[in-house]
Amino acid sequence: MWLIDNVTATPPKQLAQDMDLYFRGLMTSVAKSPSTFPTKVTVQRIQASHSGLDQPYCSMEIRTWDAFFTQKPLLLQVRCFQAPSLTAAQNYQKVLYFEVSPRLDQKDVQGVLAPLRASWPTD
Repeated sequence: MWLIDNVTATPPKQLAQDMDLYFRGLMTSVAKSPSTFPTKVTVQRIQASHSGLDQPYCSMEIRTWDAFFTQKPLLLQVRCFQAPSLTAAQNYQKVLYFEVSPRLDQKDVQGVLAPLRASWPTD
């Protein structure tokens, strides 16, 4: 979850660049040795101007590597939702809520993620 300024819209391409930078930094800082697996983020789908936690704003695919355990390539599926922050004065900030998993569409994964998303206050 990221809390960001709501001054301008967050284009999915910019979000993909930010996620690319985040995962490159994460995996590089954790890696036991330098990896030959590059990180690449691809925006797969964009739901134009959608706000709320009922529908994803965009979906992405992240090709990176598992620097934590296996040191092997890792394909992650990502759904990004956006909603106004309830703690921000005058709706100045928004929340970007991410669901990330190699098996995002499997029932057991959604059985964990869907209740978390539903518990986030939106009004």
